[in-house]
Amino acid sequence: MRAAVLHKYNQPLTVEEVEIAKPHEGEVLLKIKAAGVCHSDLYVLEGSTPVPPPLIPGHEAVAVVEEVGPAVSGLAPGDAVVTSFIWPCGRCRNCARGMENLCERFADVRLRGSSSMESTTYT
Repeated sequence: MRAAVLHKYNQPLTVEEVEIAKPHEGEVLLKIKAAGVCHSDLYVLEGSTPVPPPLIPGHEAVAVVEEVGPAVSGLAPGDAVVTSFIWPCGRCRNCARGMENLCERFADVRLRGSSSMESTTYT
């Protein structure tokens, strides 16, 4: 797929062909139908929110599930989904109370980067 990729903070994005890895345990592969870039992406692009590059901005998206990895339940190929910048852990006190937007482990989950991006090939 073609994507705008950030390789270094505060540097221009490069449009390139990106090969996406198959989903690992607990992950899903999405086909993005539309995505936006918001202020959260701008903080990431400048390094203020240190999501490790390489990365593809545009976390606010409408997508369709293409494939599910092992141990994924509640989603199936063909399901329509929306994405968010906050990746709740689903286990902490706030997530258990239905307040995923206040996830106590958000930084641990989001800021480590995606295992799929680590295995992504850029050509």
